[in-house]
Amino acid sequence: MVFRSFWRCAGIVLFILLGAWTFLSAQWPHALIRSFYAPDACTIALQGQVDLLVNHYSTLLAGVTHVALLSFPVHPNLGDSAIWAGEKRLLHQLGIKVVYEPVCFPNYKDTYNAEEMRAILEPYRKHAVILLHGGGNFGDLYLEHVQREQLIRDFPDYPIRSFPQTIFFQDQDKLKQAIEVCGQHKDLQLAARDAQSLAEMRKHFGKHKSVLLPDMATMLVTEPPPASRNASKVTYLVHARQDYEGGQVHSSENERQLIETQLLRDGATFKFDDWLATDPVQALDVSKDTKAEIRLGLAWKFLTQGDVAITDRLHAHILSTLWNLPHVALETGEYKKLERYHTAWLTACSLPTRKSTLVHSMEEALIAAKQMLTPPA
Repeated sequence: MVFRSFWRCAGIVLFILLGAWTFLSAQWPHALIRSFYAPDACTIALQGQVDLLVNHYSTLLAGVTHVALLSFPVHPNLGDSAIWAGEKRLLHQLGIKVVYEPVCFPNYKDTYNAEEMRAILEPYRKHAVILLHGGGNFGDLYLEHVQREQLIRDFPDYPIRSFPQTIFFQDQDKLKQAIEVCGQHKDLQLAARDAQSLAEMRKHFGKHKSVLLPDMATMLVTEPPPASRNASKVTYLVHARQDYEGGQVHSSENERQLIETQLLRDGATFKFDDWLATDPVQALDVSKDTKAEIRLGLAWKFLTQGDVAITDRLHAHILSTLWNLPHVALETGEYKKLERYHTAWLTACSLPTRKSTLVHSMEEALIAAKQMLTPPA
């Protein structure tokens, strides 16, 4: 009797649940129902980019067991550390060991040394490859390219592969020199992270295969943020670069006055800052990977200072997208690195899917930032 009563009650409960689900399915918008379990367009796009990176490099590096990865970023630009962290995660996933990783600047004790590198790679000769660190360093803006050209001269007998880069040359003579140096190598393959860079690579370095791939920091999307988010210190973080790459200057007195006029009258607070301001990591006696992870944590801490950020740095845009932080990407430079990347990979992550958008003036940025914090009517 008790057994029959139990099953009778269970059947009634099941009937009620099925009826409720049928009613809700008919009454609720299907998009609302799907939102309970379906990822948004941005999540789908980012996961597809991770799959693209893994599939490409698992094929490109098939049979490779050991690599040299040039070069580790010793500077305080946290974006390059995010790239490095993504590269190391990919190589770990592929089961590839990094046996040589010099720093990116000369005059450091562990800077690039051809003899040392060859001695380390030689035991793995048949299964070794040289990898070039990704980022915005293919060109004449930074010293890494000088080191890269020397590396290509020093290792004509080793395959060289590139992680995704942005190419930009200001000096045509330096471009011609790069074309000549790269043209002499028999097994060099390049990767671009935006369509214009891909076109430039194929135009000037057409002897070598070039492909379009997302930035290596994208690999971090499969992980949670480095820490839980603390309460914001200010309403608006104005992340204005101080190195004037591409002519971008967003920390002038005129722009400060503009921000005060537009934002502070509503009782909001703001902060001008750049993550190049300090580097507490370099002096630490820890491994390169640990330094990169610490810098990644600093990036999270930096970007979460405000309720919403306005930034002209590419990796602030990328990391804020990966971590789903409200932000406005501001592009006004001749280099167009930020806009070029956004167009190639992050349009699916813009409004209304995520609280992210790209603009071309500080005035537009201020309007967009305020709208992100305005509750919907």
